[in-house]
Amino acid sequence: MDKSSNLGSGFINSSCDFSNCNRGYRGGDKETVRAKIKKYLYEKYGEKFVVDRIGQRKIRDREFYQARIYPKSIKGTNRWLDDYYHATASLYKDTGGIGDGYGIVKMNMNAEEYLMPKVIELFGERVKLKIGVDYRERIDDSKFFRRYLKHNFEERLKKVKEDPENKRMMLDLDVYVFDRIEDDKEKEERRQQIFEFVQYLKGEGLFKYLELGVIFIDERVLAPSYNDFEWDIRYADKVKKEIEGETVRMPPMDLR
Repeated sequence: MDKSSNLGSGFINSSCDFSNCNRGYRGGDKETVRAKIKKYLYEKYGEKFVVDRIGQRKIRDREFYQARIYPKSIKGTNRWLDDYYHATASLYKDTGGIGDGYGIVKMNMNAEEYLMPKVIELFGERVKLKIGVDYRERIDDSKFFRRYLKHNFEERLKKVKEDPENKRMMLDLDVYVFDRIEDDKEKEERRQQIFEFVQYLKGEGLFKYLELGVIFIDERVLAPSYNDFEWDIRYADKVKKEIEGETVRMPPMDLR
């Protein structure tokens, strides 16, 4: 289920959606840049944005202003300081064109809303989703796919189901479950829940290009005192076994 292995031999990436490219922009002060980007975002998404961390960059002899953006509505919420809900916007000096990457965030949030009811049904209320959606369409009859920053997850999923040869949706999905697993019986129950979730994703047409992680977080690791002994636990020798002359530490380091 490694999404990267299904891309073919190459693709063309389009990470920003540009508009207003019919005029140059020679202004320079940050407040003017901020106002122009805010206006562009409001007209495109219908909501107010915070535009901050404005700086200047240069790529291949093209100079532009780049800023961090996020919806004003998340300010003060638990999403406010989470980079997952942030994006960038750019204003090119030579054309005045403005582009943004917020379409990626919108698509990810849309996918979260689509999948969350099933996640709660299987794993309970104490869950968190982090989703990366990558929607691509084949370029003419070539082997290359171009990325599109579309906002509606369900519409894109429908298109993929109707034309899987020319449209692809790659899903990087992490499910965080805040709960304890006390014994082998509960561990087996969790495995069954994961299996049912994978079957659900398969039924929804989201299996072929899927990278899935289900992470169980014992709330005890969130206690302030956890940091005092976390390092010792991470690098402790839990169990040592000799298998065919080779000493193996259990569990493996990458699973601790």
